[in-house]
Amino acid sequence: MPFRKNDSRINKNGRPKGSPNKNTDELRNVFHSFLEANLDSMQKDFDMLEAWQRLQFIERIAKMLLPPLVTIETTEQRPVIRVLNLHNENESEQPEPLPAPVRPITPEPFVNNC
Repeated sequence: MPFRKNDSRINKNGRPKGSPNKNTDELRNVFHSFLEANLDSMQKDFDMLEAWQRLQFIERIAKMLLPPLVTIETTEQRPVIRVLNLHNENESEQPEPLPAPVRPITPEPFVNNC
């Protein structure tokens, strides 16, 4: 039976914030049980994929399971290193910022000399 105007059964506040969705929770449990029951066959199927297909699968799953990366902006121009000098009695000195790097720091290539 549909609601009528000003019906006392209407929840005008809506669902409370943070309350679990029963359908989603039930579906999640069913899906979890399905994955547990078919884990061996899924592993065999995964092993039969080509390398690019395995990477594509991992990428798609990671998008669903891992939180997205967030860019953090800072207003500081240069990092400041504070060094605690236990032997210096003059603690009123302000630390100096580091100079900006001349070139980006990149790892050295691995060379196998064996």
